[in-house]
Amino acid sequence: MPEFVIPEAIIKLLDEADWISLATRDTAGSPNAANKFMLKCEAPCVYLVDFARGKTWQNIKNHERVAFPIMETDNLVDYQLSGEARLIEKGKRFEELKRELLSRELRFSTKRVIEGIRRERGHTSFQFPNTDDALIIEVRVDDIVVRGPQVQDVSGLG
Repeated sequence: MPEFVIPEAIIKLLDEADWISLATRDTAGSPNAANKFMLKCEAPCVYLVDFARGKTWQNIKNHERVAFPIMETDNLVDYQLSGEARLIEKGKRFEELKRELLSRELRFSTKRVIEGIRRERGHTSFQFPNTDDALIIEVRVDDIVVRGPQVQDVSGLG
C-alpha cells in the first residue's frame, strides 16, 4: 500500500500554524478537544506538543484515532485531518524533537513580539508553557476531508 500523501498546500498551512486543536475521545466515547503546539509536519506525520499529561494524553492511550482541523482563510477552505496518534515520551526521537521544539518556541516568541509591536499593544501574557514536561504527539495522517464550497474526501490522493 503506498504511503499516504499530505498535499503541499496543507503542509504549508501546518508549517505556518502555531496551535492546532486536537480532538480525541475518552473510553466512554465523550469528545475532548484541546489546543496543542504545532511542532512540524514530516508527511505523512504531524508532530504536536502537549505541555500537560492530562485528558488528551489519557485519551490517546485508550483510543489512537484523533482528528484536527486547519483552515485556509484566504479561500475559506477547511481541512480535517485524521489518523493514528502515538505518544513520544522518551528516547532518541523524543530528544531530537525536543531540540526542534526549542527552535520552534523561539520562532513563536519572536513572532509574538513583532505582532505586539505592529499592533502597538503588547500581549497580556507572554509566558510560553514549560517545555521540560513536554510530550510529543505523532499523528500519522491517513485521511483528509476538505470542506469549502463542497465537502470532499481526499484520502485517496497520492
